[in-house]
Amino acid sequence: MVVVWPVHFSSRLMGRRLGSSGLSSFAIALEAWRRGLEVTFTAPELHLYSISDGTTKIDFNFARPDSLTPRADYLRLDRKGETNQILTRHAIPSPRSILLETSNTTYEQLRELGLIMGYPLVLKPNQGSMGRGVFSNLNDWNELRDAFHELTVMLKQDTILLERHHGGDDYRLLVIGNRVVGAVKRIPANIVGDGRSTIEELIAIKNNRRTRNPFLGSGLIKVDYEVRKCLTDQGLTIDTIPRKNQQVTLRRVANASAGGDVQDVTETIPDAIKEAAIRAVRVLPNIHIAGVDVLYDGSDETNYVIIEINSRPQIGVNMYPSIGTGRDVPKAILDSFFPSSSRPTGDSFKTIRFDPSAVRNLFAEGLASKLTLPALPKHGFPFRQRYLFDSESGSVQLRPYSGRTIKKLARIGGISGKITSRPDGALELFVAASSESAAQPLVDKVSDFCGQSAQPSAWDGIVTVGFRIT
Repeated sequence: MVVVWPVHFSSRLMGRRLGSSGLSSFAIALEAWRRGLEVTFTAPELHLYSISDGTTKIDFNFARPDSLTPRADYLRLDRKGETNQILTRHAIPSPRSILLETSNTTYEQLRELGLIMGYPLVLKPNQGSMGRGVFSNLNDWNELRDAFHELTVMLKQDTILLERHHGGDDYRLLVIGNRVVGAVKRIPANIVGDGRSTIEELIAIKNNRRTRNPFLGSGLIKVDYEVRKCLTDQGLTIDTIPRKNQQVTLRRVANASAGGDVQDVTETIPDAIKEAAIRAVRVLPNIHIAGVDVLYDGSDETNYVIIEINSRPQIGVNMYPSIGTGRDVPKAILDSFFPSSSRPTGDSFKTIRFDPSAVRNLFAEGLASKLTLPALPKHGFPFRQRYLFDSESGSVQLRPYSGRTIKKLARIGGISGKITSRPDGALELFVAASSESAAQPLVDKVSDFCGQSAQPSAWDGIVTVGFRIT
């Protein structure tokens, strides 16, 4: 199973605590900051931020350019029934659907509508995301009734959409401007038997593997009503031990955020499907970036429907697939909105980041209502070194005032890095600077405080701008 992710956004650089939506904000802001553009955050969760080149300024909400997209325009896409109507008016294939007010819909009316529409059917919230509450391929009245009960009683939905189910695999195409920059096939949550483990144990194993993926790590498989129902339909339970290599489907919907797998198909999906996605976005006013969800069976390029369009797509699904090549979406976004800017050359910039947790903490502590990131040094910290201070007589420690002095030297010298204490009592100093001579005063001061010279070695880790002592 071959997988390649964008080299400028490696998993160790992105971390595991961003969440699927926060990943979009961080990746786009990081790309802009590396290019020398001004990045200003205006919300604690970092989902609201602006990017400026001094002439053009664009406000973003996660991946959506909010200052270019009036609220009335993106709300049309939040209401799935309205999206279907717009696409139908422009002769773009979309599901036949009926919008239902749950308070005015009886079970008898629902049963009659099911017969009129014809099975199989889909029942889902009119507004929602991440595949939550979507029940597809409902084959009879019993399944339709159970899904309706789950949506109205358990999930408290006021308006729901009844749609004719269309066959085919689920694809997400990311459209920026007038081109598709990435396309993935989304595969419903599943596990593969090893002949020894129960389904519950296999889910835990797969979830552990997913946590290593910057995007999929926040979309673990949860054993809920839908998973249990899907297993029951196959004559299985979570305690069943599947045969070796037996694939067991856990959900009918294919969203990655609901535990699904992701396969990049940017190079293989037909041009006709790409053109349909671009055309669908083009008929929507002021939508400059969108995730277009398509059902397509892979055999007939004319047999597809567009089931949803998201104005605030989670770009991580195209960056970090389970299978295939992840797309460099942040670069595509910045190239589109700020074409005069460019990514700096040199491998050193691939491992430089700012700390999103530090920014969040300033907001959380009430120390900032708006925060502009300091400009990234153009040299890219070419000198990077690790120094080990090891004492045979016990732990190496720094007194409190020592830390203040070291941080001041780092600030004056434009040095980033950290000092950490190891379990064996040694201290490690990591330094990233413009040159060895720029770093030497700080290294010498730490040596003085520790009472010994350091053992230097190369450091190829992630450089988080700023200096920390832990």
